[in-house]
Amino acid sequence: MDHPIKETVRATCQICGGEGFVTGPRGTARCTLCGGRGAYLWAHHQWFAWGAPVDQLHLFEEQLERIVRTTTDGLFLAFGVIGAVIGVMGASSVVTFDASVNGMFGLPRLFADLVTLKSGSMLVFWISILADLYVFYRLDRTRHMLVPIPMPSPVRTPPPTADVNAIDQKEVVEVSASYTRQTRAIVEQAFEFALRLHHPTVEPVHLLAVATLDKDISFALLRLGAYGQPLHDRIKRSVAHIVKVKGGEPQLGRAARAVLVRAYERAQDARMLQVTPPHILEAIAYEPSMAQEILFDLKADKEKVHNVVLWALMQRRLYHAWSQLRVRALNKPKSGMDRAMTAQATPMLDHFSTDLTLMARRGTLPLVIGRTQELDDVFHVVESGRHNVILVGEKGVGTTSMLHAIAERMAAEEVPDVIKDKRLVQLSVSALVSSAGASGALEQRLQEIIVEIIKAGNVVLAIEDIQELVGLSTVSGETLDLASILGKVLENRTFVAFATSTNEGYRHYIEPSALFTSFEKIDVQEVPEEVAIQILESKAGTVEYRHKIFFSYAAIEKIVKLSMRYIHDRRLPEKALTLLEEVGAFTRAAKGEHAIVTEDDAAAVISRRTNANVAAVTEDEVTKLLHLEEKMHDRMVGQDYAVKAVSNALRRSRAELRDMNRPIGTFLFLGPTGVGKTELAKTVAEVYFGNERNMIRLDMSEYQDSSSIARLLGAPAGYQ
Repeated sequence: MDHPIKETVRATCQICGGEGFVTGPRGTARCTLCGGRGAYLWAHHQWFAWGAPVDQLHLFEEQLERIVRTTTDGLFLAFGVIGAVIGVMGASSVVTFDASVNGMFGLPRLFADLVTLKSGSMLVFWISILADLYVFYRLDRTRHMLVPIPMPSPVRTPPPTADVNAIDQKEVVEVSASYTRQTRAIVEQAFEFALRLHHPTVEPVHLLAVATLDKDISFALLRLGAYGQPLHDRIKRSVAHIVKVKGGEPQLGRAARAVLVRAYERAQDARMLQVTPPHILEAIAYEPSMAQEILFDLKADKEKVHNVVLWALMQRRLYHAWSQLRVRALNKPKSGMDRAMTAQATPMLDHFSTDLTLMARRGTLPLVIGRTQELDDVFHVVESGRHNVILVGEKGVGTTSMLHAIAERMAAEEVPDVIKDKRLVQLSVSALVSSAGASGALEQRLQEIIVEIIKAGNVVLAIEDIQELVGLSTVSGETLDLASILGKVLENRTFVAFATSTNEGYRHYIEPSALFTSFEKIDVQEVPEEVAIQILESKAGTVEYRHKIFFSYAAIEKIVKLSMRYIHDRRLPEKALTLLEEVGAFTRAAKGEHAIVTEDDAAAVISRRTNANVAAVTEDEVTKLLHLEEKMHDRMVGQDYAVKAVSNALRRSRAELRDMNRPIGTFLFLGPTGVGKTELAKTVAEVYFGNERNMIRLDMSEYQDSSSIARLLGAPAGYQ
C-alpha cells in the first residue's frame, strides 16, 4: 500500500513558470534563473529536477552515438568470432603436426606453439581475444553509466520554502541520469509524437500515448482493464484538443517535467536502482493532467496503478532474486557435507526428513514475499545465543513459508555465523511414527537422529507442527512423549532447531511440556491486505500458466477483500491463495482458455462457497430490492414499520453503504407472543436469502441455567 509523501513541496521558476524555457524575439532559449530545469520537487528530503535537454539536436546526437557505438561493438565482436575460428583451425593443424612428429612426448612443445606467436593464425586469435575483452569492457561501462538511485534518506528535515532563488543548484538531484534506456526512449518518442502533431509542448498525454507500446506498461494496463480501444479513443480525443502551432519544435512542458521527476521519486520510494517504464505510468497517475483523468476515467486510480506497477516490477524482481539466489547458492555443497568436508553422514535423518537448503539451492522452493521483520527477529534470537525458535501462528498465516524463507537465506548464506555453512533439515513426524509399532522403536529412532545431528555438526533441525510430538501414540497403542526427549537435548544447545505450532497447540501442548523452556517464541501474525495482494500477484503466474487464463488486478483485489469479509475460519494468505486457484479453475470452465478473470468471476466463486450474494447488483436484483416490502408482505401481514426497517437495512448492505466491520443489521423484535416476530425473521430468510431454512435459530429458553451455556460457547479445555 502506498503512503503519501507528506513533505512534498514544489518550487516553480518565476521567470519561465516552470517550463524551463522562455520565448523572446530571437526564439526560444533556456531560462537563466532555473538553468532550464523549470520546476523542482522536494521529496525524500532532497530537491529533484529534470535538466536533460529534449530537442531534435540532442536526440540526433544520441541516436548517432548509439549507431556508432553499436556498429563499433558489432565490428569488434565479428572480428573476435572470425579470429576464434581462425585460431581453432590453426591450433588443430599445430596439434596434428606435433602429434605426428613428436607423439605424446611433445606436449611441452605443443603448448609453446599454441601460446607463442609463431604462426599468423595464432596471432589473429590472440588479437581477437583482446577485441572481445574490449567489447565486454564497453558493454560493462555502458551499463554502469546509469547513476543508481540512492536509498531514501532517514534524516527527517522540514520542507524548505518553494523559492527557486534559495535552492543550491549543486544539491539538486538530476533525475535523467538514472533513467534506463527504455525509459529514455519513452521521453524521446513522446517528443517525436508531439513534433509530428505540431504541438508546442510535450504533455503527459504524449507520454501516456507512447508508453502504451512498452511491454511492461501494456502488461500493467491490461491488468487494470484500461487497455485497448477505450484507452486509445480517450488519448485520441485528448490529443485533438491541444492547439497546434506552425514552425519550431515542442518543448518539455511543465506537467511532463513533473511526471518525469515524480517517476524518479516513485522509483526511489520502491527501492529501485533505476527509473523503469512502469514508474512513468505510476507518475502519470500521481500528477494532475489530462492523462491522469484518462486513467481515472478507466477506474485506474492511484492505489490500483501503484499496486499493478509493483506487480509488473515484482515479476522482474522475483526472477532477479531467484537468479541471484542460485548464483550465491552455487557455493553451497550439493550433498550433506559442509565446505570443510568435516561433517558426517546422517542416513537415519535423511530417511525421515527433507533438506530445505538443498531445495532452495535447486530453486524449487517458492520465494517468500514480506516477513522481513519476522525473519530479522528469528536471526536476532539465533545470534544472541538462545538458538531455538518456535514460530507460532494460526493455520494459513505462513509459518511454513517462514521455514522456506530461512532456508533461502541459509542457501545464500545471508544468515548469522552460527547457522552459516549449515543445512536446514525438516523432520517429518508422520514418517517418523509410521511403522514404529514395536515398543521403544520410536524413541530409538529419535535418539539415533539426535546423535546423527550432533555428530554431523552442520544440521539445523526444523519441525513443523511440533505439538504433534507431545503425547504421541504408536501403532501398538503406547503413548509416548517424545517432547521430553527432544527438550532435554535442546536445553543443552548442542544444535539449533526451528519449529512451528498453532496458537492453540502452543497453549495446550507446548507450554505444559518440556519444550516450553527450550524455544524462544515468535508470533507470526496474519498478513495485512496489501501484503496479501502482493502475495497473490506473485503466485498468479503459476495459476495462469496451469489454467491458461489471465488475472486482472480487480480480480486479485476482489479475492483478497471478499476472503477477508466472508471467510472467517481460515487466515490470510492461505484462504486467498485457495480462492485464487478456485477462481482460475472456475473461469477456465466457464469461459474457456485465454479468458480474462474479472472481479465478477471472483464474486461468483465466493457466492457459491458462502451462499452470500456478493456479485454486482443485477437488473433483476434491483427490481427485487426496490419491491422488497411488497414481496415480504406477500407472506407477512401487517407490521409495516418493522418490514420497512429491515428492507432499508438490506438495501444499504447490498449497496455497501455501511461499515464493513459491522453486521448487515441488528434488530430487536419486541412484542407479545403471536404478533409475528419469528415469522418476520423467517420471511427475511425466504425472500432475501432464498429459503427460510437459511437461518440459525437459538431458543434462549434452553439456556436459562449457567451450565447450559457450554452448549452455545463450547466446553472449556479439559472438560469432559
